Amino acid sequence: MNKVSSQQGMKFINQQKILHLIYNESPISRVELAERTALTQQTVTNIVNRLIEDDLVMEGQSTSGARGRRPIPLVIQTSGMFAIGIEVAVKYVAGALIDFSGKVLANERMDVSVFHDAEDTFACIYDVLAKLHQAVPDETKLRGIGLSIQGLVDSKQGIVIESQGLAFDNFPLVARLKQTFDFPIYIENDVNLLAIIENDKGDLAASENNIVLKLDHGIGGAVMHQKNSLSGRLMLQGSSGM
Repeated sequence: MNKVSSQQGMKFINQQKILHLIYNESPISRVELAERTALTQQTVTNIVNRLIEDDLVMEGQSTSGARGRRPIPLVIQTSGMFAIGIEVAVKYVAGALIDFSGKVLANERMDVSVFHDAEDTFACIYDVLAKLHQAVPDETKLRGIGLSIQGLVDSKQGIVIESQGLAFDNFPLVARLKQTFDFPIYIENDVNLLAIIENDKGDLAASENNIVLKLDHGIGGAVMHQKNSLSGRLMLQGSSGM
């Protein structure tokens, strides 16, 4: 059982690597993907075929060059694919509905003076998400919902471990939302997400190791080592990280 679980986990990780490269560096060929990931050509082909079957990736037009026909380029299937992003901050909950080309189709925001308790915070998140969900042109094409949380988060379990500003204490946010929204739902600490974005396509794209600080209603930080986010954060009381 552990062996099967490990194999499934590695399969998922490899697929995410391939999808990430296609999304950020398309058009890119299968050969280039194999070179960049150190995966075998057959493994890359299998993953790409699954992504094409899932309508996440499509093949572009191959062109002829001096040495014959060039490899078939791969690009993200942006047509009719949607995602919802929610930012949960100390003074507001804001969100957007986007398509896979990055075009914003709808925005929602709810400002608050203070979150009185966990149910109050959850109600605000739910209301913003519900309005964005109603704006989705085709529900079958909604690929997922992501939430940026100012607090200590267990992303795997979908739990907000602690966030004083949001009045959350071991709150099962993903499980509660899935009672209504039957889609993949992900949560992550806001500073970790900021670090990932800046290291991916932002000002830190050329850096391998760095520290990202966010100053909001407090201070939060994230450490990136070889483009990977390290677990554990140093926060000040009441910060965006806690």
